Amino acid sequence: MTKKSEKKVDKVSIIGTGAWGTALAYLTSKNVENVMFYSTDKEKIKEFNQTHINKNYFPDVVMADNVVGTYESISLANSDAFIFAVPVQHLRRVLISLEEALKSNILAPIIICSKGIESRSNKLMSQVVNELEFPNPVVMLAGPNFAKDVIANKASTTTIASYNQQALTITEEIFASDKFKVEKISDVIGLQICSAIKNIYAIGAGIANGLDLGENFSAAFIKVAINEMQSMLRYLNADYQTVSTYGGVGDLFLTCSSPTSRNFEFGRLIAKDHHNIKQLTEKKTIEGYYTLFSIKALLDHYKGVELQLINLIYQIVYNNMHPLIIEKII
Repeated sequence: MTKKSEKKVDKVSIIGTGAWGTALAYLTSKNVENVMFYSTDKEKIKEFNQTHINKNYFPDVVMADNVVGTYESISLANSDAFIFAVPVQHLRRVLISLEEALKSNILAPIIICSKGIESRSNKLMSQVVNELEFPNPVVMLAGPNFAKDVIANKASTTTIASYNQQALTITEEIFASDKFKVEKISDVIGLQICSAIKNIYAIGAGIANGLDLGENFSAAFIKVAINEMQSMLRYLNADYQTVSTYGGVGDLFLTCSSPTSRNFEFGRLIAKDHHNIKQLTEKKTIEGYYTLFSIKALLDHYKGVELQLINLIYQIVYNNMHPLIIEKII
């Protein structure tokens, strides 16, 4: 007699087959019967289905059999959740391309696992989804989550935020395990702001590291960053206590202290050569670079809060000021 599965969720779709998308597929395969792993790259998907390995990111990791690659959007229909792990600047386009699949189950949450602000509109990811008028509930996921640790099954934590309690419940069922703790909150705006602007601070932390300003300065830097995050959340009528979550200070600390962080490494490179910043952004997607421009535009427009550290980082990155001006925060 075949043993009945104890998995509560039947089907989820992962949109995005990069490092983070691969880690999410690995994570969800433990709790979900069927995981659709979606990319428009046909050859990549065909190879994945033959080997169950995403060789471009984790060539030594064999994924579970219930993770199935697909390049056909129709395969995503009737999922219990749609999980997006695509760069934020491409999210709108990808959502539009998958409209039919998303509307096949309007109760299925759209779970956004990308961090940042859409540069051309200065909108948060939840605002992009709402603007496109998808009826699905939106869940934001953010935390100190390097893909390499998640896929190595090392203890990790994350924060999920939604206005819809049922969507939070199913998201927790999809992701939570003894190695992946999920914290639930309702502050959708606050979590997104924290997870976006921490990339800006990571650039600044990388600059400080590259200039060898010392560990004392780095500690002061984190303190100032936390204060500014709280000020920003109060200004936006979000819950300033969201800064204390895994997706707040947890993600801030990780991103500002590890060379694995693209934004941190970007800052280190700026410290060494601040005359060729634009060229550095052409090699890799540096979300903090785009988020910095959007946040500065919002601050200049509303003029309701003064964030000295963000302003200094902006002066360095966009106005070619010498990186040493970052010392002015103390």
